[in-house]
Amino acid sequence: MNFGADEAPQTFGPPGGANGGQWQSRGGGRGRGGFRGRGRGGFGGRGGGYGGGFGVNRHGNDPQYTADYRIMLHNSAAGTIIGKGGSKIKEIEEQSSCKLKCVGEKMPERVVLIHGDAESATKACSMMAEAIHEQYSYGQNRPPVIMAPGQKPCGRDDVQFGLLLSEMDCGPIIGRQGSRITTYHQETGCQVFVHNEYSSGKTLPQSNEKVVTVTGPPRAIPVCFERIFSVLQEEGRGRNRRRIWDLYEAGPCNFYGDLGPNFGGPGMNAQPAPGPVPGAWNSELPDGVTPFLQNVPFKNESENVVVGLINQEMVTSIIGPRGARIKEIRKMTGCEIIIDDECPVDSVFRTLTIKKGAIEEGVENAKWLIDICVNAFCDPQLSLRPFSTDMSIENAILTGAYGAPPSLDEAGKQSFLQQCKEQQNGGMNGGMNNDETPQQPEQAFYGNAPGQQNNNGFGNFNNQEPIKQEQQTPGW
Repeated sequence: MNFGADEAPQTFGPPGGANGGQWQSRGGGRGRGGFRGRGRGGFGGRGGGYGGGFGVNRHGNDPQYTADYRIMLHNSAAGTIIGKGGSKIKEIEEQSSCKLKCVGEKMPERVVLIHGDAESATKACSMMAEAIHEQYSYGQNRPPVIMAPGQKPCGRDDVQFGLLLSEMDCGPIIGRQGSRITTYHQETGCQVFVHNEYSSGKTLPQSNEKVVTVTGPPRAIPVCFERIFSVLQEEGRGRNRRRIWDLYEAGPCNFYGDLGPNFGGPGMNAQPAPGPVPGAWNSELPDGVTPFLQNVPFKNESENVVVGLINQEMVTSIIGPRGARIKEIRKMTGCEIIIDDECPVDSVFRTLTIKKGAIEEGVENAKWLIDICVNAFCDPQLSLRPFSTDMSIENAILTGAYGAPPSLDEAGKQSFLQQCKEQQNGGMNGGMNNDETPQQPEQAFYGNAPGQQNNNGFGNFNNQEPIKQEQQTPGW
């Protein structure tokens, strides 16, 4: 499909395409050199490690492909492990007898590559956990900890590592009917969870790897890793068929919900409360100025399908934390929304496809929501109305900062914005704090059931009188 040069995404300030193509250009240099060689053995590796690399390694000596163990961390924790001038990582190497390398510079996720046997890797993990704990003492600026539904809330002093494993090796870690998950917690004090949903699907981008989070006090981390490494040595079966998540070729996985190209600035380690954040214009917008500084150009592919091109930064803005935002848009609009995994040849843009569902105006509303995402959840300095990346698209809409749904008629839009304004004045403060969740009736936001009138995906605001204050549901 051809898109003209004048139809690339319109941006304000530095073009998003430069950031969007960052991962593609780096991957070309590292991953496509045409090298073919022999890895360092299959199972057993050196000194009884999990595998000692891969049998056949088309990436030559790239340490991502030769590491015995791969640990994912949030970007904000990487500096603590590396230390000033690399002093801390050298100390860990000396005391653990491992070789370490931290890859993924300026990306939201970093991966620590460990070359060493299981005992040495356990020691390295122990020292990394202690270093992170000492640095943050786990207050507000702690690196984010991702707990899955059903897990207990993490403790104040807990540290979290993400062990990257082939999906074939996740079964032994879980055990029969999840028996080992319970055992880890009871015997080591750590919670272990195999994550099965990512913005890219059931595995990390362009791989068959999954994230196994290990969460617990720093003194418990090495005990748990010792158990896990032992299970992998005895029962691991996926090492030689493993396709790793290559950060430089595939780009960020969005596990923590952060914007990849914008990391590294002061204060980025803090996790702000969901809501508005300082941006390029921190006062009322002048008349005639729209907050939509970026727009995704869409073209009709058929009567019920539209397609557009988006860069990498737009991808992370639309997908949201662990895929939550794109799922929310699908639910609100009833549309099928698909983002291609890879960019076309000689392009830094991915194709986004919207397919109409049960809601009549779903496509129109989906395009509007996507434009909100690329403006509200981008680099705050390139936005007139930025919001925390932790904020849901629903809560962002309820501030009224980006207007009313396009599917509403003029009266419906006025009603919608009036209710948003009343809630703002009633103490909503532009969004929710961490303990507040808006309570909306299902019909009012997600639209009527198929077959009912006014089925536009955003409730019955068309041709309706504004709801009186005493009749309003909190959040509207």
